[in-house]
Amino acid sequence: MNLIGLLEKAYYVLHRRRNVVADLRGRVAAGGRVLDFGGGTGRVSEALSREVSGFYVVADVDPGSLRLVPPHLNPVRIAARPPLPFRDARFGRIVLVDVLHHVGDAADVLRDLVRCLGPGGSLLIVEMDARRRITRMFQRLVHLDGRSCRFWAPERLAAALEELGLRARVHRLDALRFLVEAGRE
Repeated sequence: MNLIGLLEKAYYVLHRRRNVVADLRGRVAAGGRVLDFGGGTGRVSEALSREVSGFYVVADVDPGSLRLVPPHLNPVRIAARPPLPFRDARFGRIVLVDVLHHVGDAADVLRDLVRCLGPGGSLLIVEMDARRRITRMFQRLVHLDGRSCRFWAPERLAAALEELGLRARVHRLDALRFLVEAGRE
């Protein structure tokens, strides 16, 4: 495992943040189609699917992670760049948990995710706040490791989603993390 992976694991153990599934549970519509974008091994979708019925798709660029996704969560390998392999208006909810900062061209990816969002649907994006000291330190370490990483301030992410035609609301989850809930009117 690389240095950044070790730091991420240490953060999750030491911070002991509350489970993000509790924050998403009420926002994921029962019986709908849910895309877990950058969902890795499907941890978030697996927990949500136990409580909220629906058709789940876990999409990620890493085939190793996708091999660990339970088959009922419909793992799909995606390219690192848009377009996504999904029809227009395919999903009622699109969930991104701790993934947007890893995306190279976030504006293009967000635009394509909005394309995949159905009428009345919403994007649910959980991220670490770019304005926090620990987030800035992590970003520097990632850059020192030769990789790119770009965190967002919550208001900036909400504004970017509104420019794409969505109505966005910011919810503070804790001192470090936020949730932007953005939907079609």
